[in-house]
Amino acid sequence: MRRSTSGQRRKVEEARAVVQQALGDKARKDAPQVPTEPVQVKDLVLTIGEVAVRLDISRAEVERMIAAGKMRSLKAGWTVVVRSNEVERIQSERI
Repeated sequence: MRRSTSGQRRKVEEARAVVQQALGDKARKDAPQVPTEPVQVKDLVLTIGEVAVRLDISRAEVERMIAAGKMRSLKAGWTVVVRSNEVERIQSERI
């Protein structure tokens, strides 16, 4: 029987929202939060698994790169995420 992943998906989405708010919240805290353009949280941060797929390497290799300081990451709760521009930087260095 296949185990449901909806709980993990919810945790990842919550972590993405926390990171997006931390990275992109430049407005005053008491001002209403009205985005000027549509924001895709999915495009701003990626999980380790998503990074591995984009770079065509294993999750373990991504974790080694983070531990060695070759890739910057953010911790949001229990989830480690990487900004998409960091993945683009790594891709451009590999060419």
